[in-house]
Amino acid sequence: MAISRWQAPETTQAGPLEVLGWYDGPPVPDPITFVTGEDWLDKPNLYPRQATLLKIIFLRDDLFTDFDRMVIADWQRRFAETNPEADAGKFSAQTKGLQPDLMQRIAYLKKRGYRWFPELIIAIGRRGSKGYLSALCMAYVLWNYLAKGNPQEFYGIDSNKPLACAVFAGKKEQAKENLWGDLYSVITTAPCYTEYISEALAESLTVYAPYDFVRMRKLAARGISSSKDMATFRIVPRESTPLAPRGPAGCILGFDEAAHVKNAGVTREFGVVYNAARPSLDQFGTDGFVVLPSSTWEMIGKFYELWELSLQRDMGAEPGEYVPAYPDKFMIQIESWAIYEDWERAHLMPLFPASTNNSTGCST
Repeated sequence: MAISRWQAPETTQAGPLEVLGWYDGPPVPDPITFVTGEDWLDKPNLYPRQATLLKIIFLRDDLFTDFDRMVIADWQRRFAETNPEADAGKFSAQTKGLQPDLMQRIAYLKKRGYRWFPELIIAIGRRGSKGYLSALCMAYVLWNYLAKGNPQEFYGIDSNKPLACAVFAGKKEQAKENLWGDLYSVITTAPCYTEYISEALAESLTVYAPYDFVRMRKLAARGISSSKDMATFRIVPRESTPLAPRGPAGCILGFDEAAHVKNAGVTREFGVVYNAARPSLDQFGTDGFVVLPSSTWEMIGKFYELWELSLQRDMGAEPGEYVPAYPDKFMIQIESWAIYEDWERAHLMPLFPASTNNSTGCST
């Protein structure tokens, strides 16, 4: 296991290259351990179907329990019932459930080295915890970046370039109060992030990558004192304007209530901002991450277009075979209360299959 920041040996003789050896990055547990573990996010009150959704998003079919498989089958059954003409490529805003080819998508992505669905289209009614679930996902993806030790070097980015986790909404205040606020709360209350938080301000949150401590030591060794925030990660709320995506390299993008962002004053329709911000993720390859939590909407606009693309299927290699046209997009659409079903049995539901050895849940 890589030695994490708080395990660095006590010495006054170490030079920068020795220090570098201590900052390979912390371990990465599975997503359920990360969310619920007291040393990680410490959010043990996870509803059973929330846990199922997290396992799906992070392609952890190896963690599916019988309950998870039952829930997935139920959501797929609901999709078939609410989309009787789905095979003809016709969909309705009344759709409920998730993609019928989910397991095919998971297998496709895992085979190609993905660790999560790169784009999440989460259409859940108000008070359905979509913002909170999105924040949990973003916190886990961010931890995966942080665990690279020196993420700029890993992804071939200039060593002094900060990396942004940007949350867009119709107005900055909306972002601060909702999705960004959820992510801010998740990270600032998480035991695992405590040693890495640089500045927690009203409109920004900065988080160190392990190698940032090496950079600061190198500066100090040269007698340079700087007031600049040296943290790699910038977690910021943004208003939906064409210029908002500019600045730090975007590694994680969140679009709060995307279906409802319209042209108004300087604010631009969601599609304009999405098209401007999305290319920034290309340099992160399979690790780029976009989450779009939104409540119900009209059957127009970019959000609906992405929703349709997530369901589109193309002819496969074999006669009569159909495959996902965009296997990197995950879609779920359910009512507010649907994610909380089975809450009364939560204390009886195992989060892991019986065969799983979950003593630490960590990978190195």
